[in-house]
Amino acid sequence: MKLKKWLKKEKMTGIVLAKKLLINVYYLNLIINGKRKPSLELANKICEITNNEVTLFELGIEQFCRCCKQKLYDKNILKKTNENSILNA
Repeated sequence: MKLKKWLKKEKMTGIVLAKKLLINVYYLNLIINGKRKPSLELANKICEITNNEVTLFELGIEQFCRCCKQKLYDKNILKKTNENSILNA
């Protein structure tokens, strides 16, 4: 699910989410509108806050499998391996 849709679903403003993430609301808006990609650390925080309803894949983070260095594009693989087996490119 896109971050913008998640915010609407949860009836949460960008200001509230930005405070939870400890980032500037302007920067969050750039991420929401696809003009910036968050760092892996920030993307993981977003995934955590959204209970993985917004995935790394949807945030535009290209990941590599730690064991085989193969790019992971499949959302289901990313959801399963999000917490413990992927590294930032």
